[in-house]
Amino acid sequence: MQAGAQAGLQGADGMSGYNMDVLFRSDRPDPAVNSQDSAAQAGRIIASGLANGEVPAADQAYLAQMISSRTGISPADAKQRVDTVINRAKDAAARAKQVADEAREAALQLSFFTGLSMLIGAFVASVAAGYAGGLRDDHH
Repeated sequence: MQAGAQAGLQGADGMSGYNMDVLFRSDRPDPAVNSQDSAAQAGRIIASGLANGEVPAADQAYLAQMISSRTGISPADAKQRVDTVINRAKDAAARAKQVADEAREAALQLSFFTGLSMLIGAFVASVAAGYAGGLRDDHH
């Protein structure tokens, strides 16, 4: 799962959008920056953090500062928003992992029972062929 998330964060040149964001990160986010660009950057920060196991504190602080600057809410409220969104993303990732694990388990059981049924079918076919051959030999 992490490899897929990492691959989704990387561009054609192998450099992740997250790393590019870090290169151009300012201590004072510009409130005039397009809100779609800000949302995309925030998404890359959260996705990168979750793919690596945890959103670093520096990234969380940057997100809170960016949100406070762009929305006009207090830094404490912005930090609370960041924490809420990160927790929701963690919960969603945990649910996705649980669903994937359940699907993997179901596929394992299906393949086991499919193999078992094929083995039983082959055994029944060989017994039936032997029985039919014996009947054929007795009648001729």
